[in-house]
Amino acid sequence: MIKTFKIKYCSTENKPQIDILNPVPETRYNANSPITAKVKITSAYPIKKVDYFLNDKYLGSSSTFPFSFSFTPNDTTAPGGKNELKAIVYDSSYNSNETFIELLID
Repeated sequence: MIKTFKIKYCSTENKPQIDILNPVPETRYNANSPITAKVKITSAYPIKKVDYFLNDKYLGSSSTFPFSFSFTPNDTTAPGGKNELKAIVYDSSYNSNETFIELLID
């Protein structure tokens, strides 16, 4: 007899949800001042980490609650003006999701 079962992992309904709370979209930030990215995450499974990207270039990761991450724009390759900050969340069941905001750097 062959047993079958349905796996609930890695499905759209089980994706963790992530929102960037800080920095505030469309707010101007000084290129020489540190920015702390803060996220709000809801998930059916424990969170493993959040990866952060600026203009699709990897900035770093956070693997401990509250999964925030700090960076200084001048320490990156970010040009002045409009930039995209992206956060990708991964849970313990290999589900992931991402979000991004527009970040204005002076």
